[in-house]
Amino acid sequence: MRGSLLLSTILLALGWSPMARGMDPDTLPFAEFSENFLEQFGLSDFAGPNPPLEVVLEHGFARFPLGAFDLHFPAKDLKERKRADLFQELSLAILDLQMEWMEWSGPDKDFEKNAASDTRKWIAKWNSGSLALAVSNGGGNLAETLSPDEETRAALQSFNKQFRTGAYLGLQNDPGKGIPLVLAPTRTDFLGFASYLGTLSPASRQIFWVDTLPVWTYCRLNRDLYALALEYATPNWKEDFRTGMSMNSREKTGVQQHVLQHCMDLLSWFYFKDFLDPALEAGIGIDMVVEVLGQNNARAGGSGASSATAAISKFVPGGNPSGGTLPRINADSRWRQDKGKDHFKGTLKTGQLEGYKLARGQRLPEPKSYFALSTKETSDQFPVGLPFFGEVQDKKIPDTYLSDYREFFRAYKAGFVHWLRIKSKGKKDSPKRFRELVQACAQAVASGKGDFAEIVEQVYGTPLTGVDSKSKALEWEYVQWIRR
Repeated sequence: MRGSLLLSTILLALGWSPMARGMDPDTLPFAEFSENFLEQFGLSDFAGPNPPLEVVLEHGFARFPLGAFDLHFPAKDLKERKRADLFQELSLAILDLQMEWMEWSGPDKDFEKNAASDTRKWIAKWNSGSLALAVSNGGGNLAETLSPDEETRAALQSFNKQFRTGAYLGLQNDPGKGIPLVLAPTRTDFLGFASYLGTLSPASRQIFWVDTLPVWTYCRLNRDLYALALEYATPNWKEDFRTGMSMNSREKTGVQQHVLQHCMDLLSWFYFKDFLDPALEAGIGIDMVVEVLGQNNARAGGSGASSATAAISKFVPGGNPSGGTLPRINADSRWRQDKGKDHFKGTLKTGQLEGYKLARGQRLPEPKSYFALSTKETSDQFPVGLPFFGEVQDKKIPDTYLSDYREFFRAYKAGFVHWLRIKSKGKKDSPKRFRELVQACAQAVASGKGDFAEIVEQVYGTPLTGVDSKSKALEWEYVQWIRR
C-alpha cells in the first residue's frame, strides 16, 4: 500500500484526489465488495449485476423525508432492534438540529412550531417492531409505510415543506427537492455501498476505488448523494477493515455529533452554496452541535493539512469528489477541553494568555491578538495572530504546529459564531442581527447578487475582519471578549 494512512487522510481532507497521488485501486477487491453489498441488501436480482442507483435506493433502503433531508437507511438493518433504535435516535437529532437552525436564522417570532412538535412526538413513539414491519417488503417511504394518522402526516409534510423551500429564510426553493443522505450503520454497509458507487461509471471508479476507502467516514456522488458511515474504522483496519469501532466509545453522543455536524454543513450548502465565508460556515456547524447536544468532540473540522491557513479554513464533508476521514483526534488536545461545553472560551482564553506572553517577548505588534500553538514533540510554542478570517489573512504555519493549529482554529471558529450570535451586540440585539445576516445571505444567493463581506458590514456596521485593531472589525472585538 502506497503512502501512510496519515498522508492519505491529509490528501482527502484537502480535497486532493487519491488517484492523483498514485494510489493503486487494485489492492482491494472493490468489485467483490459491490457484489456482496448487492447480495446482502437483497438486490442481486434487480436489473442485472449493476442496478441503477435509483433501484438500489428504492429497494435496498428505507427512505424517510425529514425536513430538508431525504434519509436513507438500510432496510435490512431496520429489522435489528439496536440499529432500528439508532435510526430513531438520529432522526430525532436531525429534526432537533433543523429546529435549532430555524431558531437561529428564521423570523424572531410567530413562526410555526407545531408541525415540528407533532412530528417529533410521532418519531419518539416508533419502536423496533413497527420499523421492522414497515420494511418487511424491502425499502419504501417510511412516511407512508409507518402509517401515520392524517394529522401527523400533515404535520410532517408541513415541516418538510418549510425546510425544503426555505420559506423561513424568505426563499421559494423547490419543495420536492431535498438532501439525499445515506446512513450506513456498519463499516461493511459503508464499504459495500461506496464500492457499488464505483461501478456506476469509469469516472466513479476512479473516485471510489481507492485504497483508503476502508477508513473513510463519508463520501458523496457529485452533489446528488451523500453517505455517512456510523462507525469508525478500527486502528488495525489494514488487517480487518470490515469490523468497525463505535463512535460512542468516547462520548455517549459521539455518533450524533458526527452526523449532526455533517448535516449542518450540508444544510448550509443546500441554502447558501459557497456564498458564506468558509470559516464562519464551519463554525456554524461546530457550534450548532454544541447547542443541540451540549458538546462537540466530533473529528470533522479539526484536521486537514497545509502550511497555508487559507487551505485549511474549513473541512467540508464531501468537499472533494470522493470522500474522506480524519485521523483520530488525540483525547488530550487542549483545544477540546470540556468538549466545547463553554463554546471553547476557556481553552481559547488560556491559549491567548500564552500567546500574549510569546508575542510580547518577540516584540510583535498587537501582542494581545496572539494565541500560542504547541507541539507534543517539544516544549516549544509558536505565536499565531489575527486576522484568521477572510482574504486579509496570509500566514504560514510551521509543519510541526499544523495539527495544533487545526485544533485551535476549530475552537476559534465555533467560539466566534457563538459570540456573534449571542454576545456581539448585547443579549437582545445579537440574535436579531445574526438572523438578519443569515436571511440577507439567503436572499443574495437567490438573487445572484451581493457580497458576503458587504452584507456583514451592512448588518453589523463594521467589517468581519481587518488587518489590525484599528479596523474595529468583528474578529478583533471577539478576541477582546475572549480576554474578559
